Amino acid sequence: MSRLPVMRTRMISLLVLASLTAFLSLEIPAHAQLPRESANPMLAEPRDRITSYVDDERIVTLHGNRHPLAIPQYDAGAVSPEYRMDRMVLTLLPDDSQQEALVQLLEGQHDPESPYYHQWLTPEQFGARFGLSSSDLAKVSAWLTSQGFTITKSALTLRASVPGLDEATFKQMAADAEKNCPVSKVLNAEITLDAALV
Repeated sequence: MSRLPVMRTRMISLLVLASLTAFLSLEIPAHAQLPRESANPMLAEPRDRITSYVDDERIVTLHGNRHPLAIPQYDAGAVSPEYRMDRMVLTLLPDDSQQEALVQLLEGQHDPESPYYHQWLTPEQFGARFGLSSSDLAKVSAWLTSQGFTITKSALTLRASVPGLDEATFKQMAADAEKNCPVSKVLNAEITLDAALV
């Protein structure tokens, strides 16, 4: 039995996934944004960006996203259909309004004159304001599952420099984030967190 159809199906699935990732990173203007001077970054929230059916027949080639070692000279041929890929990195970017609010909040948290000075967010609050909407997260998860991917684990690495935050508080916040990760709850996946102050 030829492995070409299996490899072609997997390649198409990866291309559709890349297309979905590209779509989520598009700069689509948010509706009813407040003017810059009156926007409150503590009120930022994700909005649904996946508004239609994901069509596996409509694919877009993304240039510059291939790992530098994924070149023909290292091609070892087709793998068995049973081969398990143990790691995939999927990056979903905040939309422009979320990114702008995040920058404003971060600047304010370090400015003694700002009303946001030292107004730290819990991991849950951060995810609720600057993460993916629950609807989009469910759609991404469902699409990955429909393509044969199984999301069993989310491994996060965090290196942070936070002025005024002691090691014990940082470790407690990291432990809370690992235990209460809203993404892993939606995906029903195990989460591990490797966090350290630098």
